Amino acid sequence: MFQQGARMNQYNIYTNPQREMEAVKQGWSWPAFFYGCIWAFIKGMWGLGIGAFITYAMVCLLAELAGTDTLPRASFMLRP
Repeated sequence: MFQQGARMNQYNIYTNPQREMEAVKQGWSWPAFFYGCIWAFIKGMWGLGIGAFITYAMVCLLAELAGTDTLPRASFMLRP
């Protein structure tokens, strides 16, 4: 009947004021991890996407000003 060690996905059910329901899967999102702010923009999470982009730009800028070459260069955002 059931396989030993089989795992079932868990979902949260949300209802909006128009009484429409949507199931949202719980768990880790690999696309969100790898594509960060691009994923947030595609999903319509504008505030999160802008915040992630600004944070990334500031970290790159601070690393460049400190002379650390461990992060990608932020100069592509600062120079035309």
